Amino acid sequence: MARRMPLIALVGLAFACGGPTDPAEIANGGVSKGPLAVTRNRLYGVGGTISGLSGTVVLQDNAGDNLSRNVGGPFTFATRLPNGSTYSVTVLLQPAGQACTVANGSGTINGSNVTSVAVSCAAIPFFSVGGTVSGLSGTVVLENNGGDMLNVFANGSFAFPTALANGSSYAVTVLTNPAGQTCTVTNASGTVAGANVTNVAVSCMMNPLYSLGGFISGVSGTVVLQDNGGDNLALVADGSFVFATPLANGSSYKVSVLSQPSGQACTVTNGTGTIAGTNVTNVAVTCAAGAYYTLGGSVSGLSGTLVLQDTTGDVLTLTADGPFTFPTLLADGSTYTVWVTSWPSGQTCAIPNAVANGTISGANVTNVAVSCAPAIYSQGYCIVDEVTGLLTGVCMDLYCLAGLSPNCAGTPNGPLVQAACGPLIDSTPCLY
Repeated sequence: MARRMPLIALVGLAFACGGPTDPAEIANGGVSKGPLAVTRNRLYGVGGTISGLSGTVVLQDNAGDNLSRNVGGPFTFATRLPNGSTYSVTVLLQPAGQACTVANGSGTINGSNVTSVAVSCAAIPFFSVGGTVSGLSGTVVLENNGGDMLNVFANGSFAFPTALANGSSYAVTVLTNPAGQTCTVTNASGTVAGANVTNVAVSCMMNPLYSLGGFISGVSGTVVLQDNGGDNLALVADGSFVFATPLANGSSYKVSVLSQPSGQACTVTNGTGTIAGTNVTNVAVTCAAGAYYTLGGSVSGLSGTLVLQDTTGDVLTLTADGPFTFPTLLADGSTYTVWVTSWPSGQTCAIPNAVANGTISGANVTNVAVSCAPAIYSQGYCIVDEVTGLLTGVCMDLYCLAGLSPNCAGTPNGPLVQAACGPLIDSTPCLY
């Protein structure tokens, strides 16, 4: 009868021959040939702890295996690594309003799970941006990064209402200068570097003002001049003159005669222009004796604002019915024309040709009659400038009753047609 080997001897033989001894190894399909093989074929977790978290952070290991957490405490990546593998834990997405940093984030698996990765989260610090304002005599409006407007009314320190995160850039500019002043900014831009910004300097200075004047000759009474419809200046003798109110650089001016001397007419040359960084001294007012007369009339039916002009270039703005007179006197025998340059909204105003044009004949003209009435529109076609080929803005029917129309703008639709009274018209219908 065959001899049987004791069971314990068989088991011992299996161990001696290097068979698998670790259940995890057997589950992973390992075939061990010694104790070192057991360690080499096992898989180990990578993780650690998160602290200070108040939102959602997304971590990565070796640029993958994303792990999203919204609470603090221990964590472990889903993918386990073999012994000897390297790992590198980084933050893919930061929580809103926080910055998370990783300590002990990289290394090599050394026969055990990694539990020492430490992710610490903290609120991102915010810092104010501001500085000082000097020389201010009104209200300056500042901006930071094209927004976050701040009105500053007095000299001293200021800070924008919106704080910026550390590392943010800032750029302070002047949105609106104070009346009569110009403000400049130094230390205007930079990057927030872990502290409040307090060195932005806004310096305001008065804008330079320039005088407006010239020379008057031939006056033998009292003439009253105006600049821009005001700042009245009465002159009674020849010589230089200067208006009382100086003007800022870039301002426009227009000198006119408000009141003529008795028995004289004064005319203005070089009376309009723009201040260009220097005093204006070349306005010339020349007065001469002779027969000069006023040009005027009356307006009726007006319910808005009407603008008239005459051949001297005088412009009158009227807002009520009644008499009107242009400021510039006309010499006896001179011709005149009065026309409407701007109608009241919803009205049309007309001047009969018999009184709109004429000749001064030894007396003041008082019969220029302007009649305004609610607008009654008719359909016409847009007039085209025959030289430029562009629409003129005038609407006209074949009877040549022309008027301004908002439809007559832009590029002509064509085809161009010769109108009965001469100008070209296109196919765009309009109301006049």
